[in-house]
Amino acid sequence: MTKKDYHFGYYFFLITILVVGVLLIIRLSPEKNLQMLSLVGLSIIYALVGIIHHLLNHDLVGKIVVEYILVALLGIAAAFFIFRGGFGI
Repeated sequence: MTKKDYHFGYYFFLITILVVGVLLIIRLSPEKNLQMLSLVGLSIIYALVGIIHHLLNHDLVGKIVVEYILVALLGIAAAFFIFRGGFGI
């Protein structure tokens, strides 16, 4: 397997997980608590998949771990802000 094929498989897997997660969040739209819980789970899976990918490529450093965690937390914060009514508009 070439490096290009390996990255294609990783990105295909990641996009599949994200699409399934978004569809689940849309499906759970009447239940805001379940919707938020599934978003938190999706964010955790996103961070873990990214960290594992870098671990397998032997280029995992602390900066990358922090970046994945911060991006996941930013997504959770943005969704919480949107789901809870934003600016009250």
